[in-house]
Amino acid sequence: MANEQQEEGSMMQDMRSPNGKDHVRTSMQPDPSSGDYHDAIRDHTENDANDMVRMGKVQELRRNYRPLSALAFTIIIQGTWEVLLTATTQGLVDGGPAGLIWSYVWTFIGFTFIVASLAEMASMAPTAGGQYHWVSEFSPPSVQKPFSFFIGWMSTLSWQAGTASGPYLVGTLIQACAIVVYPDFAPTGWQGTLMVVAITFLVWVLNIWGARLMPLFQNLMLVVHVLGFLVIIIIMWALSPRAPAKVTFTQFTNDGGWSSMGLALMVGQISAIYACISTDAAAHMSEETKDAGKTVPRAMLGAYFANGALGIVFLISYMFMMTDVEAALEDPTGYPHIWVFSQAVSRGGVVVLNVIPTVLIFAGTLSFNLSTSRQTWAFARDEGLPFSGWLGKVHKDLHVPVNAITFTCAITILLSLINIGSNAAFNAIISLNVVSLMITYMFSIGAVLYRRIYHPELLPRCQWSLGRLGVPVNTIGLLYATHAFFWSFWPNGTPTTLEDFNWHATPYHAPLYLAQSEGYFKDEGIKVALLEPNDPSAMIHTLAAAARGFPVQSIGSLLNEPFTGVVYLTSSGITPDFTTLKGKKIGYVGEFGKIQLDELTAHYGMSPSDYSAVRVGMNVTRSIINGEIDAGIGLENVQMVELEEWLVSQNRSRDEVKMLRIDELAQLGCCCFCSILYIGNNAFIEQNPEKVRAFLRACKRATDFVLAEPDKAWEKFIAFKSTMNTPVNRKIFERSFAYFSPDLQNVQRDWEKVTRYGKRLGVLEESFTPNYTNEYLAWGLEEEAEDPTGDQKRMVVLQEGVKQHGGFKRLESMASKTVVGAAAPAQV
Repeated sequence: MANEQQEEGSMMQDMRSPNGKDHVRTSMQPDPSSGDYHDAIRDHTENDANDMVRMGKVQELRRNYRPLSALAFTIIIQGTWEVLLTATTQGLVDGGPAGLIWSYVWTFIGFTFIVASLAEMASMAPTAGGQYHWVSEFSPPSVQKPFSFFIGWMSTLSWQAGTASGPYLVGTLIQACAIVVYPDFAPTGWQGTLMVVAITFLVWVLNIWGARLMPLFQNLMLVVHVLGFLVIIIIMWALSPRAPAKVTFTQFTNDGGWSSMGLALMVGQISAIYACISTDAAAHMSEETKDAGKTVPRAMLGAYFANGALGIVFLISYMFMMTDVEAALEDPTGYPHIWVFSQAVSRGGVVVLNVIPTVLIFAGTLSFNLSTSRQTWAFARDEGLPFSGWLGKVHKDLHVPVNAITFTCAITILLSLINIGSNAAFNAIISLNVVSLMITYMFSIGAVLYRRIYHPELLPRCQWSLGRLGVPVNTIGLLYATHAFFWSFWPNGTPTTLEDFNWHATPYHAPLYLAQSEGYFKDEGIKVALLEPNDPSAMIHTLAAAARGFPVQSIGSLLNEPFTGVVYLTSSGITPDFTTLKGKKIGYVGEFGKIQLDELTAHYGMSPSDYSAVRVGMNVTRSIINGEIDAGIGLENVQMVELEEWLVSQNRSRDEVKMLRIDELAQLGCCCFCSILYIGNNAFIEQNPEKVRAFLRACKRATDFVLAEPDKAWEKFIAFKSTMNTPVNRKIFERSFAYFSPDLQNVQRDWEKVTRYGKRLGVLEESFTPNYTNEYLAWGLEEEAEDPTGDQKRMVVLQEGVKQHGGFKRLESMASKTVVGAAAPAQV
């Protein structure tokens, strides 16, 4: 033990670099007799000098930061309320408003122990290296070198990835303003990359030649941070519509498709984690802070609690204004807060309000680059990186690590190039920020906990100490960092694909996949990439999207009028009497499902408060089976089939599944509001009419194949899309067969009915005209049915037969149309 203590004590004095070499500074050490040296140490305190000597470091940077500017720097770089405003999409998807609020509460509590642990280490060893240095100083001697080297790389990876996200966020916020002013503007990946390059160049200039003014700039931004918070809060509370308190604090959602609401909450907490990280940025500025051993930990804790207070007030206010989560998530800018702003102010007002977080996030980007370049410089100074001699240099006149700043900006630009090819890939790389940062927290807190338990006498004295609370605080901090690390890997939802983590292919998408697998798209001379989500939109959603300024229109139909309604099991106590929904939990897919239910409750003498609405996305079946809801809006050819097959697996009757059809409840005369469509962007359609015609010809050819030879088409489909090869999906395909549109036409009568229904629901203005066209269907279209209501009654009987006996059946009138469509090749 004595030998080990002696070795550790020696290590603290000798301080080797992470690669195992003695830390020796020669050409980059200021000469004590030179003016450079005296300029570098001008704002030292005796404690600063003692700390640098103990750690074996030489002062090369100018100590510009004082208590206020250090606090301002940390508050701005963490930017809690700004993060909660602009980066809460995953929390809204997995958890909803209530989930975001409560996950922020427990995340803030958990991170308090992490921040306190980091703050104490920043006082013990106030160096720009931060975590990798603390691991080197406090770990057992046998692992100091490899652990320190590993954490140095993790810290570098984390901060470089995080720095790259800042310019991208600023750029997309600027693009969001452009979309608000010009709704037809469609941002591209290369435009976003150019924005990143421009913003990064400005950051590079300011952080090199404006370094001495940065503390003053941070103080100014602190004022903007507080005033901006007040302006947005006041405007939201004064002008925005508000959700009821019960909804805000108790309405949880699971749109990610997880097996339980609890799992969804765990996945969605990443939004709260984003809002609580980065306080260790102050530690990386330690060598530029006067009396760092005291100022830095106070800045870390002060910023964390100040931001936390603003954060909880802001988040609760923001969630009260989130009256329609689905609409907010579908805002064309990609930012839910833009939708919230638009409910309170005009387009011009939205732009003005959005400027506030944009300016503050740019300030945070400047600060992030500062902290990252200092961490990179420190790691290079200790010879932990390639080209350490170059990266570890400090400009002799500017007293800033110019090369490290340049390197950091170059990495940001290089990462942004990925965005040109794949936004999903770029976001995946940026997400490494949290994962690798949690690793540095775990290792550094674990190291100081080891030292505190086994060799407390070797802990250096510090100006801010946890004292007797050290062991419990470090222990809880380590456990919570491990918890956050584990959940940082999870995607938005399941199943996962590259582009999306919620929507997925279904059996009724077979014509799209067959057009690809059988070469029909290729025969038409077009290249089509089937990216999931690839779901054609329901008619009511397409209408409402256009009403909200989305430049979309329907160019054809995939499924005609599949029965849609409230699906339930007889064991739920629900009957064909709509009023039996009172007191029940009803699941809905998106905002229009909720609007439909609310309108129906009023029609039947009830109010929305008479039932509990649960937004479950596409997971109606799973939610009913798990008992999370009593009933949910679904399709006869999808959710009802899934429930029927589940009942059979439980030795129960298929007939226990029932549906309250919305078209019958609302007396619409048809189910056309949920016809499934092919939709396109107006600009693309206008600029590429021949490609649109070619696409639809290929889809028509694939539909003809499905209708003429359904068994063969199914085998081809599952050979190409093997994940569809399940008995349940085969049943769904059989039940969808009767609904496939043989000629893909948009039926005028149906669009007129749905438009009237949309106006009745209040989602369309009275002057609205439906956004569909049959212009690109280059073949003869069938006449509209003479007796659509009678056809629907006959469809009920037909589908009941398919339910009981399986097979592929269509109504006689539709069957005759199919023969005509199959016999006449689609031509221009």
